[in-house]
Amino acid sequence: MKSFFLLLCVCKLLSAAEHHKVIIIGAGSAGIAAATRLLENGIDDLEILEAEERIGGRVHSVQL
Repeated sequence: MKSFFLLLCVCKLLSAAEHHKVIIIGAGSAGIAAATRLLENGIDDLEILEAEERIGGRVHSVQL
């Protein structure tokens, strides 16, 4: 529920300041792949929203 509230706040801030043709929710592997495919097809008016401090979603490395 916290993530949804954060996303709602970010979307309201973006809608007041910017207009994009495409907004991608999440910078995990699927979000990055979607952005890449859109850019390859000439759609460059996009924004990627990510709740975490880093990209990659659940995929990340940890040092043991």
